[in-house]
Amino acid sequence: MKKTKIIIPALGLLLLSTAASVTGTVAWFSSINSVTASSMVIKAKVGANLYIKEGASVLLDDLVGASATLSADNETVSPCDMTFSTDTVTAKYPLTYGTNPTAGTAGSGATWQNVGTFTATTATDNSDPALDLDLFCVYSYVTIARKQTTAATYDLAPTCTVSCSAASNLNKALRAGILMNNTWIESEDKNSDGASNIAFTFNSTKIMSLADNTAYSACLLLWFEGEDSDCFTNNAITLSVNTASWSFEATDHQA
Repeated sequence: MKKTKIIIPALGLLLLSTAASVTGTVAWFSSINSVTASSMVIKAKVGANLYIKEGASVLLDDLVGASATLSADNETVSPCDMTFSTDTVTAKYPLTYGTNPTAGTAGSGATWQNVGTFTATTATDNSDPALDLDLFCVYSYVTIARKQTTAATYDLAPTCTVSCSAASNLNKALRAGILMNNTWIESEDKNSDGASNIAFTFNSTKIMSLADNTAYSACLLLWFEGEDSDCFTNNAITLSVNTASWSFEATDHQA
C-alpha cells in the first residue's frame, strides 16, 4: 500500500523577552522571566484515505475533510517539564529549588508543582488561573482516521520541523510532543543543533497498530524544556514568529 501523509504546517510560536537560569544539568527560568507564544495555527492536509478534523474525539462520520485549521490564544510560556503516565501527560515546574537558578549557576528542582494534565481524548480544562497550562506550553487537538474498505491496522510516524527567525542556543531547549492512543512521543534533545530550522524526528518512534475506520484524537504540544542546560539567561534572544510543520506518515502495520 502507498504511504499516506498528514501535513500540518504553520503552527505559530512567538518568543520574546527570554531570561532564565543557566548551564548545568537542570536549568529553569526564574522569577517572572518568560517567553511569549503567539496564536497557534495548524493547517492540516491529508492523503486519499486519511481524514482529519479540529478537536478531540471527533466522530468518525464527521471526519470527511482533507484539511483542518486550529488556533490558540496568545499566551506567555515559561519552561516546564512533561511527565507521562498510562494515558496522561502532566506539566510541572520546580516549586522549590535545591540550588536556586541564577545568571551564573545552574538551578536544581527540589519539589515540584503540577500545573495541569493532558489526555488525547478530552480537551484539557484550563479554567484554574492559578495553575494555567497556557503559561507553560502551547497545545491543540486533532482527530485522525484512516478509512479503508478492507480494514487493517497501520502505524503513524510523526515529524515536526520548527522554523525559527534565527539560529540560537535557546532553540535547543524547544520540545515537541504528541499524545495519541495512550502513547506519548516526545522529541529528542537538540543540544547539538541551535539552527534556525529544527527538525524533530522523534527518533523514528511510531504510534503503533491503529485500526482502520476508527477515529483517534491527538494532543499536540510545544514547550521549552526547563531541564535543558541551554535554557538560561545568556541564551535569551528576541525572535519573530516561528512556525512548526507537523506531518504524519501512515504505513501498514507489520506484525
